[in-house]
Amino acid sequence: MAEMTTGARIGPRLAVLLGFAILVAARLPGLWPDGRLWAEEGVVYLEAAWTAPWYAAALTVHTGYLNLPASIAATLAVHLVSLEHVPQVTMLFALAVQLVPAVILATSGIAWLQDWRVLGVALLWLGVVPTTEEVWLNSITSQFHVTLAVALLVAAPISRGRIRWLHDAVLLLAPFCGPVAGALLPLLALRGWLDRSRHRWAQAGLLLPGVLVQVVVMLTHPEPARTVAVADLPVMLAAVTGNQILRSLLGIRAASWLMRGAAAVFASGHWEIAAMLAPFPWFGA
Repeated sequence: MAEMTTGARIGPRLAVLLGFAILVAARLPGLWPDGRLWAEEGVVYLEAAWTAPWYAAALTVHTGYLNLPASIAATLAVHLVSLEHVPQVTMLFALAVQLVPAVILATSGIAWLQDWRVLGVALLWLGVVPTTEEVWLNSITSQFHVTLAVALLVAAPISRGRIRWLHDAVLLLAPFCGPVAGALLPLLALRGWLDRSRHRWAQAGLLLPGVLVQVVVMLTHPEPARTVAVADLPVMLAAVTGNQILRSLLGIRAASWLMRGAAAVFASGHWEIAAMLAPFPWFGA
């Protein structure tokens, strides 16, 4: 009886995950069946995979950090398929990585997600966020989906058994996908301190090696174009307000309308105070 109950629970959740995968793929229908190479996927990672030994190509450093989904996807594609099929491999690899946050939600143990219908609504929300096409189905932006998965693990209760191994593997590998996931290390450490939980501290410890590797890579591969001067911080904060808050909630047109005067304000030597301060309460909450 218990096995039937478990099967009944797993079946609908697998169906919901499959539906999410179809939704992700359907948002950019023009990419199928040929696939695409998006920006640095071709001009950086494919070139490295085509010209360098596989072990060097798999560790390609671009803009000062490692991005293993992009470098490994291109390397596998070059060595497994003919050139015309490379875009299909990199896109399918990106799709698999993009499913990781959905799998985390489905296996997180969060009480209100145990009903598969509620899980379906959560995944629908994740799949229809506006203006996200730039980070959709390409390996170079897989790091942002991995970061979302880490954030979900920070919020989720500690898992058990094989699910814990899955979650721990995500935490261990996430920082190697780009530097963004490593920014969540302090939150995991804080949760370990607040919960008085050894496993929370262990989760933070799983993130730490990748974070240290990325720090070393960034220090040894400086990228001047990615350096932000102190004088530019007000502009950067306003850009976060426009792109990360308003644009993600309201879409491009509404965000552009609300931020239409910010450039002129900064150009005149003044600060757009509201736009500068908005990220602090938003991300703090």
